[in-house]
Amino acid sequence: MNNKLNIQNKEEKKQAKDERQSKSAFLSKNLTEHIKRGNRLNDNSCSSEMVLQNALNNEVFKYTSDIFKNHGIVILEKSLSLFELIVCWEKIMPLENYKKVGMIPDGGILYLNPFNSSNKIPLLLTEDKTQGTNDKLLMQGKKRQSTGNAIERSAKNIRAAEMLFTGNIFPYLLFCNGCDFHNSETISTRINMMNYGKPNHYINITHTTTPNIVEATIKTNILPKINICKQNNKCVVSAFIKAHKYNEMPHGSSVWTKNEIIIICKCVIDQVFHDYIKSVTQPTREELNQEIIHYSKLST
Repeated sequence: MNNKLNIQNKEEKKQAKDERQSKSAFLSKNLTEHIKRGNRLNDNSCSSEMVLQNALNNEVFKYTSDIFKNHGIVILEKSLSLFELIVCWEKIMPLENYKKVGMIPDGGILYLNPFNSSNKIPLLLTEDKTQGTNDKLLMQGKKRQSTGNAIERSAKNIRAAEMLFTGNIFPYLLFCNGCDFHNSETISTRINMMNYGKPNHYINITHTTTPNIVEATIKTNILPKINICKQNNKCVVSAFIKAHKYNEMPHGSSVWTKNEIIIICKCVIDQVFHDYIKSVTQPTREELNQEIIHYSKLST
């Protein structure tokens, strides 16, 4: 009996190993096809962050500076202390040791220094999150592990950013990528949980997806749905997810490209500028009188 069980266990282990090797070969084939279609792979989160930083430091910064050129100087800062946040939020002088802690968003924070004011106005904050290694493990013929929890650490920076953006908008962009964010997993729904149930902007990557398809999806399905206004007085993050299934595509298949990030950021900056113009444009007396007459008619 024991010999039969041992033989059965060995057969099951061999079958599992053969299955992993077969899936690994399938991933290798998809990797070749993926690259042939003009896609590039990015193999770690540090590189992903560098792509975001490159986009913000150059094209996005220049675009924002051009739009706001008649209103002030645009600056990009890498970090923000708890001391600065409390000054912004409560208008009081906090403890000195609060300068030692804070947030360092992956893409930094864009501000406007208005010509007629000494106050900095926050315009845009961007973060990058890469999560998922089961695609790597499968390529190596290893067993799958449980999904990680890196995304849940975003909550700290989100809460901090709530103290920064005190107006009507919350231009906080979260760029997520990796197999853990695939819609067959539960990780992306954790973003919904900490984001008041707001749907994510999601792109699924397969071996047939090309860069042109991704950009077309962004322009037709994502940009029209971006809304940075606070909802029910709550700060809601704009979460953008590119994901692939761990046993269908190799690691790095769903990273955001520089151009995709630029397209999204420009759209958000347009909304930020529109909100800024509304906030600084004072209505004339005639416009106020017309508004009073309009609302008087509605109430009768």
